[in-house]
Amino acid sequence: MIRPIITYQVGSSENPRVLLEETRAVTDFSSREVTECIRDLSDTLDDFIARNGNRRGISGLSATQIGVDLAISVVQTTEEKIVLINPVVVEERGRDRLFRIGCFSLFDYRAMVRYNDEILVEYQNESGETVQKVFSGDRSCVIQHEIDHLHGLLLFARLPHGEKDLFIPDNCYESSVRMPVPVQYSSLFNDYTDLTIFLETQKKRYDSLLAEIRNVTPSGGNILELGDGTGAAAVLLQLEGYRVCSFQTDRDAADLVRRISAANGSELLVLQKDLPDDLSGWNTVYSSERFQFMAEAELVHTVSLLLKHCAHLVLMVPSDPEHTDILRGCEFFRTSEQWSVLFAESGAHVLNTTTAADTGETVFVLSPEVSAK
Repeated sequence: MIRPIITYQVGSSENPRVLLEETRAVTDFSSREVTECIRDLSDTLDDFIARNGNRRGISGLSATQIGVDLAISVVQTTEEKIVLINPVVVEERGRDRLFRIGCFSLFDYRAMVRYNDEILVEYQNESGETVQKVFSGDRSCVIQHEIDHLHGLLLFARLPHGEKDLFIPDNCYESSVRMPVPVQYSSLFNDYTDLTIFLETQKKRYDSLLAEIRNVTPSGGNILELGDGTGAAAVLLQLEGYRVCSFQTDRDAADLVRRISAANGSELLVLQKDLPDDLSGWNTVYSSERFQFMAEAELVHTVSLLLKHCAHLVLMVPSDPEHTDILRGCEFFRTSEQWSVLFAESGAHVLNTTTAADTGETVFVLSPEVSAK
C-alpha cells in the first residue's frame, strides 16, 4: 500500500515526533507489523521513483517517514532493492567527504553533508538472517542517511548550524550542465555545482575569519591551516589566490600534527608528532575549530610554539554558550574573556577580535609582538 510520506516543516515547532525519535529494534521478523511496514515502504518508494526518477541510481525510504517507529529502511539501486532491518555501520573503510543530498521528508531542501565514502553495514534481511555488505560512493551516503532516520536524525542534525544550513536549490543547480571541479577538490565534490553550493552555504560563517586574514596577510600570501584543507575557509582562501597548506590534527590535538597536505593536490607528507622546525615561510597560521578541543596547558603550549614561527595567528573559537551547535563534542567551553587570558599566558598580543552574533564565535588575531607600553 502506498502511504503518504511524512514531511518536516522547517521553522515549525509542531513537527511529527516520529521523524525525530529513536526507532524500535525489530525482533519478530514474521509479525504482521513488520511485514506490512516492509510492503508499504517498498510500494511507497516505487511510487516516488516512478513520479520523480532515481537520478543518482539509489534512493531510500525509512519506516519513520511513513509513520512507523521500526528500525527498517528500504533502498532501491539500479540493480536491486535492499531491505535493511536493524542496520548498523560496523566499519568506516573510506574517508569523509561532502555529499549534496536531499530528503523525501524535506523535499524542497538540500544540504552538504559529510559522510564516510565506504562503509561496512550489518543488518538483518526479511528472513531475519544477518548480512554484512559494503557500500561506497553515493550508496554509502544514502545508506548512512537512512540509518540516521532510524535514530531520529534529519539532514540538519549533521549541519553546523542546523536548519540554517539547509538551502533550496536554484534552477541552475539542478541543470544538466556539469562544469569541471578544480583538481584539488575532485575527491571532495562530485561536480562544480556541489562546490558552488558548499561555498554559498558556508561562507557567511567564515566572513569574519576571512576578513581578519585579509587584514594581516597580503593577497597571494602563504597561509598555514590547522585543519584538513577541505573546509570552507580553506577553499575560499584558495579561490582568492592564497596558498593554503593544511596540517591535519587530531580532534583532541594530542598529536598536534599528523600530516601536511599541500592544497594544490600534491602528495601527502606524513609527519609523526610535532610541527616542523621551520615554518618561516608562512605569513599567517589560522584555525577555525581545532583549538576549542584543547585543554588549557596544551593550548598555551601550542599557541606559544606557533607564534615562534609565524607573523600572525588567526583563531576562530566558540565563545557564546547559546550556540550549542558550534559546541558539539567540545569539552572546553570558554568565554571570549577566558580565551584572552589564555592567549596572554601564551605570550601572545591580541591585535583584534571580532564576534559573529549569528554563530557565537569570536575571531582572535594574535601576534608574537608585544605592544609598546
